[in-house]
Amino acid sequence: MRQDVWSKRTWQADPKDVEARIAASDAATATRLTPEQAEAIDEQSKATKFRQEQAKAIEDKALGVEPIDKPKTDSESETVEKQLNEWESQNYSSDSEKGLLIMPDGTVKDFAGTDHHVTGKEDDIALMNGAVFTHNHPTDNTFSQNDIVTGLVKGNLKEMRAVTSTGDIHILRNNDASVVDRRKFAADYSQMRMKAENIANKKILRGEHIDKDEYVKGRLEKFMEEHANEYNLSYTKSHINEISIDKTAQSGIIKEKANKPITAITDQSIKSVPVVEVPGYSYEESMIIQQQHKELLDFSRENNNNGECSFTFREGFSDRKRFIGTDDSVDFGSDGLNGSNIFVMHNHPRNSSYSDRDVRFLLDNENIRALSIVKNNGHVEVLVKNQDFSIKKAKTELGRFFKKYVMNNTDEEIDKAINAFIKSGKGGLTWITK
Repeated sequence: MRQDVWSKRTWQADPKDVEARIAASDAATATRLTPEQAEAIDEQSKATKFRQEQAKAIEDKALGVEPIDKPKTDSESETVEKQLNEWESQNYSSDSEKGLLIMPDGTVKDFAGTDHHVTGKEDDIALMNGAVFTHNHPTDNTFSQNDIVTGLVKGNLKEMRAVTSTGDIHILRNNDASVVDRRKFAADYSQMRMKAENIANKKILRGEHIDKDEYVKGRLEKFMEEHANEYNLSYTKSHINEISIDKTAQSGIIKEKANKPITAITDQSIKSVPVVEVPGYSYEESMIIQQQHKELLDFSRENNNNGECSFTFREGFSDRKRFIGTDDSVDFGSDGLNGSNIFVMHNHPRNSSYSDRDVRFLLDNENIRALSIVKNNGHVEVLVKNQDFSIKKAKTELGRFFKKYVMNNTDEEIDKAINAFIKSGKGGLTWITK
């Protein structure tokens, strides 16, 4: 039996394989048809399929057969989501690629692979129509061009997911996009990748110290966030330990674990806030940080019943912005973190250290230089990016600590992984605590 390869880098088909000839035929057809002709053919195909489905539905009804493509109930949708979450939690740190396909009727098919591709038969592409497919990327990359072409354009997946070695989950949903929409998206995605690579190469030639892969990934994510809806698609990014966050609506949330009672802020705790000398900041700036930590606690006590609040500052501690959160989190909204070299401080009502969400917030926002916690009891912690900071390296190291400590996805295991990561200093973060 011939086999094709699904890869996050490339769709690798044997040149003699049927799929190679299909791909060549598709390319030739695409060059001969105008978009209007392609759309007309697509609509004609949909109409034919609709008539066939209607005839089958009438026949099934007469025979008392339940349709397999009826809308999913809430419990069925929850079952699919649970399957995805469990699979992604178990496989995100795997050194080899694997895949899971959940078809519209609930049938599940597993796929094995190597360190850089998932292997499947050519007939498996037909099974993708209307299905959900997730797979892991052993590196910290978003969708490859061939993920898009194979899963979205050819396979017509309802949802495509990729979970990275750091636990990030990239999710691309198909909202009944036509074949024209999907092909246009694939073409524009490819153009964005090439443009980002060219810009990255120019930056490197100018002597700028950037991570090319991380830069390209960031541009692709931004493209999907801002433009996916133009193709009747939607893009979200989540994490194995989080509820999905739609990045088109939010630019950051920081959160404390809410499993202890809140500590009331007192005059004594405000008075006891220490000066913390943060690497990369002058002593005068450290004094400003101390004063602002005190004001933050007072602000929380007076305006949020000791709950979580945040102050953010642009470079030079100018343009202070204040945010009021809940008892365990702060949401900065879509435009709350504009600027560069931002210093973000927030209080933890339960006196805990950095949460998983806190650390990922710092890593995911390249314009944030430092994130501090002033606890309601007056103690302070600071995480700051130093001169050796690399987003790619930091996320890789974080993934290794998760792989080492997180077996059952419990809060205790996650806390242990986060604590070990920030103590290690790997990836270019400096941790100060007082």
